Amino acid sequence: MGEPSSSSVTRATAEATLTRTFGDDRHFRAGQWEAIDAALRGQDSCVFLATGAGKSLCYQLPPLLVPGTFVLVVSPLLALMEEQVAALRSLGVAAASISSARSASENRSTRELLQAKPPGLTHLYVSPELAVHSKLLPLLARLAQTKTLCCVAVDEALCISQ
Repeated sequence: MGEPSSSSVTRATAEATLTRTFGDDRHFRAGQWEAIDAALRGQDSCVFLATGAGKSLCYQLPPLLVPGTFVLVVSPLLALMEEQVAALRSLGVAAASISSARSASENRSTRELLQAKPPGLTHLYVSPELAVHSKLLPLLARLAQTKTLCCVAVDEALCISQ
């Protein structure tokens, strides 16, 4: 997303955060560090990995490495979105979703967390149609301009129509 947000994060620092957050003595799988480093530098990347190969980590780790930032994850799969939010929350990560599966009040509360300084979330999952909703898009644009939005991940290629 534009200028580098933090090119000073080393692989060792990232792996220490990986271990501290996700447990065990973890190391990056092939391609993960390159994708994470690209996100930290504000560079676009397209990551193709097999199911179960660790794509999610490529967008879940960057906001944990740059305090005060969050990642926007666009996913059409509501059940998977809620599963990932629950898994992150169980690890103490500030994650939430905005979707048709949640009430208007819950979605409003989540948008309010994004308006805090710094945001009260590090991970926001949204469905493709809500990512461009008039209540969310201006807020996301503002957060991108202030470098608070560290990256946008499109979790399924079928979300890309343009």
